[in-house]
Amino acid sequence: QAKKCLGPNIAQRPQVADQRSEIGHWELDTIQGHKDGKDSVVLVMTDRFSRVNITRKITSKTAYAVNHFFVELRQKLGKNAYYRIFKTITSDNGSEFSELTRVHDHVFYTDPYSPWERGSNEINNRFLRKEITKGQAINDYSSAQIIATNNWMNHYPRAIFNGRSAMDVYCKAFYQ
Repeated sequence: QAKKCLGPNIAQRPQVADQRSEIGHWELDTIQGHKDGKDSVVLVMTDRFSRVNITRKITSKTAYAVNHFFVELRQKLGKNAYYRIFKTITSDNGSEFSELTRVHDHVFYTDPYSPWERGSNEINNRFLRKEITKGQAINDYSSAQIIATNNWMNHYPRAIFNGRSAMDVYCKAFYQ
């Protein structure tokens, strides 16, 4: 069955996002435990330049839950800071991202069945899976546990950055 693209295609994303030459261009995904629809999911956001991750436990794998998270985040940060941090968002064509363009101005969608187009996000998902076991209910994990795992990932020395962490790279770029 053919899967359609939900909005602007990744090919339309600004070149600066493709080149990983600045922070603020994010890849999105969700990871789930049980697929029964009653479990929470983890929203995983990865900055393309620094590979910094933001993870949050959200109520469900729905467009409403994802959009609610971004609306609340924009309210907390203020519009100017929010759009400085989140210049573009790239997601797959999952139904939970189907209405992202209603809450964010610069959303791009990968080609259907092309997870490599969000490669940094997929690698960080594998990191997360070391602690958040596949098949285990997300509700079994506290938000604090998920955030602690995320913090560990963000401070882990990475070969791609000559032993610096993603957080080191992000902070240096953010405060330049």
